[in-house]
Amino acid sequence: MPAGLLYLAALSIAFAQPSRPDDPYASITSAIEQGRFAEAETALRSMLHASPDELRALSLLGVVLDSQQRYGEAEETYLRAIRLAPGSAALLNNLGNHYLVRGDPEKARQAFEKVLAREPRHANANLQMAQLALEKKGYALSLLCLDRLPETERQAFPVRLLHLRALWGTGQKTQADSLLRALENEASSDIRYRFALAMALVAMERFAEAEEFFTVVLKADPANFDVLYNLAMAALRAGHPERAAEVFQRALQVRPDDVDSTVGLARALMLLRSGAKALPVLVRAHQMAPSRPDILLLMAQSTYDEGYYADTAIAYEQYLKLRPDDDVARRERGFALTRSFRVKDGLADLEWYVKKHPQDPWGHFKLAAAQSLEDKEQALESINKALALDPGFQEALYARGVLLLQLNRAAEAVTDLKAYLKVDPENGQALDQMGRAMLKAGEPAVAVGYLQKAIEKSPENGNLYYQLSRALRALGRTREMTEALARFKQLGGVNEKAVPQPGLFDFLSLPPEEQQARSITLLRRAVEQRPSDPELRIALAEILFRKNETSEALVLIEQACQISQDIKILTRAAKVLLNFDQHAGALPLLEAALRQGDVSEDISLDYVLAQFHTAGAEAALARLDQIGTDKRSGNYFLLRAQLLDALDRFPEAVSALNEALRSAPDRPDLYLQATQFLVKHNRHKEALDLLAQAERYVPDSRDLLMTRAIIMEMLNHPDDAIRELSRIESLWPEWHLPYLTHGIILQIGGKPEEARQLLETAIALGARDPAGFYYLSQAIKNLSPGENDRAYQVVLDGLKLSPTDPYLLTQAGRLALAMKDYPKARAHLEEAIRIEPEMADAHWTMAGLFRATGEKEKQLKALAEVERLNKLYPQGKDAGRQMRDLLFSGGLSGGRRTSGQR
Repeated sequence: MPAGLLYLAALSIAFAQPSRPDDPYASITSAIEQGRFAEAETALRSMLHASPDELRALSLLGVVLDSQQRYGEAEETYLRAIRLAPGSAALLNNLGNHYLVRGDPEKARQAFEKVLAREPRHANANLQMAQLALEKKGYALSLLCLDRLPETERQAFPVRLLHLRALWGTGQKTQADSLLRALENEASSDIRYRFALAMALVAMERFAEAEEFFTVVLKADPANFDVLYNLAMAALRAGHPERAAEVFQRALQVRPDDVDSTVGLARALMLLRSGAKALPVLVRAHQMAPSRPDILLLMAQSTYDEGYYADTAIAYEQYLKLRPDDDVARRERGFALTRSFRVKDGLADLEWYVKKHPQDPWGHFKLAAAQSLEDKEQALESINKALALDPGFQEALYARGVLLLQLNRAAEAVTDLKAYLKVDPENGQALDQMGRAMLKAGEPAVAVGYLQKAIEKSPENGNLYYQLSRALRALGRTREMTEALARFKQLGGVNEKAVPQPGLFDFLSLPPEEQQARSITLLRRAVEQRPSDPELRIALAEILFRKNETSEALVLIEQACQISQDIKILTRAAKVLLNFDQHAGALPLLEAALRQGDVSEDISLDYVLAQFHTAGAEAALARLDQIGTDKRSGNYFLLRAQLLDALDRFPEAVSALNEALRSAPDRPDLYLQATQFLVKHNRHKEALDLLAQAERYVPDSRDLLMTRAIIMEMLNHPDDAIRELSRIESLWPEWHLPYLTHGIILQIGGKPEEARQLLETAIALGARDPAGFYYLSQAIKNLSPGENDRAYQVVLDGLKLSPTDPYLLTQAGRLALAMKDYPKARAHLEEAIRIEPEMADAHWTMAGLFRATGEKEKQLKALAEVERLNKLYPQGKDAGRQMRDLLFSGGLSGGRRTSGQR
């Protein structure tokens, strides 16, 4: 029987007769009252053996069997008696009592209805029907049944409690409050009544008052488990989880193995946002009651809130074994699988769900969230279906705004986000997204307002300051822009710490650096939870390579390939290694893949690339030529052109490149390398033609768009380059390279103020190229010729990252000389010349130092060296180096940095 369920009448003993000295029932009744049930049963069965249809004996036997919890036998006995006397209200009443004790309220209700059909004022039947009606919220029926009771019974405290609940339920609040005050006065002297009144208040959902009553009862009996449990539950329902947690812990001290108290404690901890503490409590509850589905659902919720998505999926899988027909749980399992990097499995669950439940907007919403990881256009279709089914679905409206923004459909994104903010105007994430959307839509002034409001909500969110700096730069509010950018850097810049959040669309709305940080956290957890999954290790390794955490990434790749030699794992791992110039590590993996039989052209080309960077171009070309003619696509010819160029067979390389153009290659990395090959040979026009073709077959490749902008500048078309760079900045606002390139172009073009803003932005976003620091120092010096110390500090920041860069060293020497710090100037310039002896600018600056220190002979010698170098390199040794170095730097995937060059 559920805790707190109050049945107010005991089993009645029908057909009671006044006892006579020779009455055989007298001893039986006495035995029942004294709990000697076996003795009573023996006597009754003996009596029934002699007289099988003795109704009084059958009725008493049913009572005896109920008392021994032999409910099946008791029911047979009652039904046998009723068949003999079908109109007996007393027998039907006893049958109803039997069903109550057995825990079958529906059958009890049916039995009591039959009693009342025969005797409308039957006291016990009315009392029990009133109680049963209350449990079903049938308050009017409950009042009717209570009004039928005799006046003396209606005045009993337990019956008045039922009356209180019925009055409250029918909306008679004044009468209910009046009765409550009377009952409260009456209960003040009886702790049992106070407990019963507290239980009634719980049933009336007046939990805070119930909590107060239970607290008083607890003072009188501090170790009473029932009081502790019900007090904790009332506190939980009253919205006082801290108090609930404390009382549940006390209850568990009394009964350490009570499952309900353990679950209650976990619920309280979850409400306190202490999911990490709730999880071990739920694990213990599950160990005590492994077949309770509610515990598994709580485990799923708690693990999801804490970002343990693999555990969430496991919890749902275990739950579905107990409740296989719960389609919503299967939907949630699919979503959790998606978040735990098992996208294919997760999509299968979600697609199954929307097919079975096409009218459920939540199904389409969850499917859209999963699809958005790989195909945002498809995700948009699904989220449109969700909103078509429920136009007021606010979560979907916000999510569609985020998706549209990522798809660069800013005007549509603004419409959705504006509609969402009408409903939830203080939502910081929506304000952030609205600011970005307005910025992308060309409304920086409006964007500033939204972003400033978002900052009020989350003043420690550094990325908001970066977005604000972009809007302020567009408005020409330079001082405020500089302050916002400084705050961004102060809060950690691109290295800002991130904490996993459960919402997938919230995750997707984050800038790439924050997504990366959160992905690392989630992947580390997933690897711990599923150590035998090689794909998780490869995914984590790829992100770690991007963060230059190479050693750990290599270990993860090795572990993944030890776990599985499947060709998909080998080639996926090799591709990651190649992308980060780990060619020697990729080679054996690709060899193992090739040994497994017929493979795709991609695998063969990757193997050739690995050979090129380990064994040289000649060996790689020989291997490339082994690819059958039927498998030679445009990608084959692009790679062939690169290898032939490396062997100085330029005419053949051009021929291969022309063949590639006719064959429509589709690998962006090969397009990039072929473009670099053309630029190396000053074939800039052909490089632009190649990139135009690339955009048709591999659209939205930021590396290829960036390459086109750089080549435009190399062709002395700065306006075209700047237009392209502005577009890239809009599409990928957190990528440092377009800002860096844009800033360099503007500084070279004599626009130091605009250059300074862009270069500071690039460095704040994580640019490490020494060129950024070099040109930023130049811009500062141009703007404020007397602020040499500030420009010098910028150069020193660059030298911390690139201590052997000769251009930064020369600039440091020049600035130290201007500040008359001759020892530092000498040290910087000597190091620059040691690294790059033919750098005329370093010798010229050194000559200036010698003049300042009065070292005439050394000055003349330095000037003579400058003259020699100028004759040797009449166009300048480093003419055009700025854009060329950016093109060949590691900032573009597939490019390799040339050490010491700029």
